[in-house]
Formats: sequence, C-alpha cells, structure tokens
Amino acid sequence: MYSEVNDSLIDPDVFAPSKISRDLYGKFTVIPKRAFHDKRLHKHPVLFQILGLMCSMASNKDHKLFVNQTTLANITGKTQSTISRQIAKLVDLKYVMITRKGSSFNQTKIKCAWYKIIY
Repeated sequence: MYSEVNDSLIDPDVFAPSKISRDLYGKFTVIPKRAFHDKRLHKHPVLFQILGLMCSMASNKDHKLFVNQTTLANITGKTQSTISRQIAKLVDLKYVMITRKGSSFNQTKIKCAWYKIIY
C-alpha cells in the first residue's frame, strides 16, 4: 500500500539527503535486516506486521514517525490494545524507541507518540 508522489508539491531538496530516486519513492519500505532473522518475530506475525507498518511511516532521513495507536489499529484491523501490546514488545526487543509521548498540538484525548525505528 502506497500513495503516488505529486512532484509539483515536493521540494526537490527533500530527496537530496536520502538519495532516493523519484521513481522509487513511496513504493518501498526499509525494515531492519535483523528482523528477518529474529526468531522472536517469526513466532508473532502481528508483531512483524506492526514493525513493517511503522517502518513504512517513518522518515527516511531520521527514522522517526509520529502516529497514534488508533491509526495503526484502523490500518491493520486489530484492536488498539493489541497495537499497544505489540509496540511494547517492539520496544522491549529494541526495534522501536519511544522518543516522546503526546503532542503539543493534540488537544483531544487520542493518545499519540513520537517513535524512532532502531536499525
């Protein structure tokens, strides 16, 4: 699942640091290589699915993402509590780091956080 990039809305310098071809941008996701060999993830396919989804949302430059668990639950079809447990496991397994909880512009009761993918 990806969306096409509208070239007229993107600053050309955005692609310079990551050296990603415009033809490939948005069509691939970088997942930590060690995840493919980790037997703990093989036992829990939902855990690997959440890791892949979070990697697809992360920035190519600094590997950070800002997402709430409800969004991840809606995309995967899982419950919010399942997403919460899976993210906690990913933190324990050192694939994801929570850099900050909440947002200054989040005035609702929706829980959200800043995450960083650890490669």
